[in-house]
Amino acid sequence: MDYPIPDLLQMTGFANRPPGLPGSGNQDQDEDQDRASTCVILCHAPKKDFLVKFLRDPLPVESHLNLFLHDHLNAEIVTKTVESKQDAVDYITWTFLYRRLTQNANYYNIQVRRAAWQSCYSLYAFISQAARPPVVPLARLRLMADPDRPPPCPLPHCRPR
Repeated sequence: MDYPIPDLLQMTGFANRPPGLPGSGNQDQDEDQDRASTCVILCHAPKKDFLVKFLRDPLPVESHLNLFLHDHLNAEIVTKTVESKQDAVDYITWTFLYRRLTQNANYYNIQVRRAAWQSCYSLYAFISQAARPPVVPLARLRLMADPDRPPPCPLPHCRPR
């Protein structure tokens, strides 16, 4: 029978539980059981290398914040953490999504170029494009600054007449 990888990881985790975890309530018996543990997986020979890879190597974890960015930015706008598109871009740079963008750009369909400045530009362009769809409708409703309009100059001689 083929077990899914998450089930195998869970079973091996239970087999290798650390000492001192409460079990049946009998501390002497629990300590005896926790001193040594063994996990044996019997499988078909062609699947052995596949299973060893998944059990020994860490599984990559990717962010899906870009799929739900509207919700996160709305929450930050309500708390006045984000008030413009630039604030939204700055907010994204503090997330796990930004960390994973730099580590695994291909997963997020970012074209990585050879020069460092081109890679930084691609990363900024991706973040800027990701922040734009949630920001534009909110700017139309005047809930935040318009991303297409420059901020007004605070000096009197800069204002249009």
